[in-house]
Amino acid sequence: KEKFLQKGGNQKMACYVIYGTSTVMVFALENEVHSFILNTKTKNYILNQPSIQTPEEGNIFSINEGNFNSLEIEVKQFLDYCKKPNNNGKRTHTGRFIGSLVADFHRNMLKGGVFIYPTTSDKPDGQLRLIYECNPIAFIAQHSNGLATNLKTNILDIKPTEIHQRTAFAVGSKNIITKLLSFYKK
Repeated sequence: KEKFLQKGGNQKMACYVIYGTSTVMVFALENEVHSFILNTKTKNYILNQPSIQTPEEGNIFSINEGNFNSLEIEVKQFLDYCKKPNNNGKRTHTGRFIGSLVADFHRNMLKGGVFIYPTTSDKPDGQLRLIYECNPIAFIAQHSNGLATNLKTNILDIKPTEIHQRTAFAVGSKNIITKLLSFYKK
């Protein structure tokens, strides 16, 4: 059991596969993130996006707003910030939430944004599992120039105490994550 209870920063690689109109495999290895698409005729994966870099800026926020009334005040303030129009009355951010950690993260990694699954009043430890949900995505985020946090510390720096340990999770573009965290410092 102790071999599994390691910080996510000790990982050597991480990978996910998205199934949809096309099958996409993304993996991080040796400080790079690459995307491959499945050629269904040859049954081979073809490199389609080498060396992916998450934009530092992002205007997409992905969160289940159905939980709004049970969110921490800091997350509510961040959402208010995202929804506030600019001086011309235009929106500065857009909400996009599929409800799938991998799909939401993938879009935000490519376009710039943040995926947030914070603690809620009914899930005070968070919903997502640290070892096998958050750590692999955080590893990919870090290697694509993004950030991942439990809203207190870097996800990859957390030493788990149990295999199915749950945590709050926010992952995405550096500047939007930094803005989210700024609400916790007030």
